[in-house]
Amino acid sequence: GFIKGYTLDRIKPLLLRRGITDALINMGNSSIMALGDVPGPVTDACLTTSGNDTPGRLHIIDPRTGQPLPGQRTAQVITPGGAQGEVAATVRFIREHVPT
Repeated sequence: GFIKGYTLDRIKPLLLRRGITDALINMGNSSIMALGDVPGPVTDACLTTSGNDTPGRLHIIDPRTGQPLPGQRTAQVITPGGAQGEVAATVRFIREHVPT
């Protein structure tokens, strides 16, 4: 996930240098960058989702046990940058789904 967010961060200045001020870049549906005037609620920011999109795809690790967190669930954040969003969404997912 982090690489997708980092890639979005690298794409934005490339678009701006070429005079592209309105764009919607989708990196696998879980990392989306909205630049300028685009449809939807996010403008000049990144929408990032982290989680288990199916019961069998468990890839977020419980930091206490080192085991994948079970269950089909997600956490979303809106952040200025893609890499920041990837980290924030994963942290939010863990905070919301790991008992304290």
